[in-house]
Amino acid sequence: MSTNNSLTDNAATLRTALALFMPESVAELAAYVRAHFGITLPPTPACPDHDAPLTFLAEAFFYDFPDILIREGLRTVPKAIVMGSRKSGKTLLMSILHMLNSTFKPNCYTTHVGATQVQGHRCYQYFTNFLTRPVFAHSYKNSLISMTKFYNGSTVEILSGSTKSVSGPTPQKLSVDEFDQWDYDTYQTAIQMTVPTPNIKAQTWLISTRYTATGLLARTLPDATTQGFTVYRWCEWDTAKPCRVCRQDCPLHTWHNPYTDQLEPLCQQRLLHTSGFRPLADILDKYTTSDPRTWAVQRNLANPSAGGMIFDSWADEVHVRPTPLEATTWPATAGVDWGYADPAVILVARWAPSGDVWITHELYASRLSPDALALEAIDVTAAHNILIFHADPSEPASIEHWRLRQLPIYPAASHTILDGITAVRLRLRDANGRATIFIDPACTNLIRSIKEYKQSKEGEQPAKHQDDHAIDALRYVLQAGPPALTTGVTVQLTMADYRAAATHTHR
Repeated sequence: MSTNNSLTDNAATLRTALALFMPESVAELAAYVRAHFGITLPPTPACPDHDAPLTFLAEAFFYDFPDILIREGLRTVPKAIVMGSRKSGKTLLMSILHMLNSTFKPNCYTTHVGATQVQGHRCYQYFTNFLTRPVFAHSYKNSLISMTKFYNGSTVEILSGSTKSVSGPTPQKLSVDEFDQWDYDTYQTAIQMTVPTPNIKAQTWLISTRYTATGLLARTLPDATTQGFTVYRWCEWDTAKPCRVCRQDCPLHTWHNPYTDQLEPLCQQRLLHTSGFRPLADILDKYTTSDPRTWAVQRNLANPSAGGMIFDSWADEVHVRPTPLEATTWPATAGVDWGYADPAVILVARWAPSGDVWITHELYASRLSPDALALEAIDVTAAHNILIFHADPSEPASIEHWRLRQLPIYPAASHTILDGITAVRLRLRDANGRATIFIDPACTNLIRSIKEYKQSKEGEQPAKHQDDHAIDALRYVLQAGPPALTTGVTVQLTMADYRAAATHTHR
């Protein structure tokens, strides 16, 4: 037993010692990251026009070592834009880069700035977690809430993305996280921050997923090369762990392309040849719970559109159907949007055993007093056996008024408008092009609202001053999901619950 303990202690000592030896090639860097950070970075991308995350890390880290750049055939990259899919390890990779720079470049000053304080501290949490590992525990002097100092004089600090916070520091290394969500003036102030020293060159990295057609990425990418930026791109496929087999019944085999409106090959066997770190189960989960357009933009790096119809997958011939006779036996819930001068809306949803939802009845009326609207709700409850109303939470007094009338009403869960839009889109067309929502022809105002609901010219957000009251009621009832009748308790279900069985067969 003592011999085994001795061997274990020796291995741990050797591992700690090796962590202090700087990697001097791309292969050594990949092995170092795998051994000391537990991440496998693919050396080549799965998509021919994309970049391997390892390539970015190598060119960023070895920038201060020109001899290694030349020997390894790497580019000299003082400024970079890193555009990756959501949850593809961008922030984690930056925390690894900050750790490498701080460990092997004495007196290196790094500033990481998030669009929000939460985003900045997400990187810092990765970073400080690395500090707790035995191999790095003796390399830093102190670690505070937003700053860590190393014994070799290096510093890493975290800032939030405000003009005031980025006006003072003068780091050599600057990373700007979720760059697409920044405002232009703050960005312009931030990129003036870096100041080189005799031993440490200045570098700037702009890291983000692209969200809208008018964000900072859209403004920056066309002139990126002329402004001295190297652009790196990677998507879901480039960072995924390999898949063992290619099956036609896999959800990733074929999809309904929201841009061409056609069923098309999706994975194209790329997952058979990847060597990344993201579990296939996670990729499947995000794919099957995202509407196709959001997934195409945020996961597959498609170009977002602006100013168009939000629910552009709507088709009268697909989504408008008379309510089936058997729907009267299905559980019913309702969404409520308050109004007076603007219309008040009640939408009745019937939840089919298949997981489909039918909007079977609408009340759409202006200038109803609170008492009159409550009486209408009582009639709707009696006619449709409503189990629960999910209401706009902005009017608690109205909700309490209905409760005094013994109506089963609750404030809708707090979600963003874009989350609600995603829930509607996913119902109109899932990733395989299948519709799971149908609307009775009598719901004329809801049908009209869906067909007229537009994006703002600034991006994905809805345009202002349009009739969105029926859309809001629809959001509330879809995001709440169907009630669970067997227990008598209403539960919150997500779109993932409908497809969990199919997804699990591929995990």
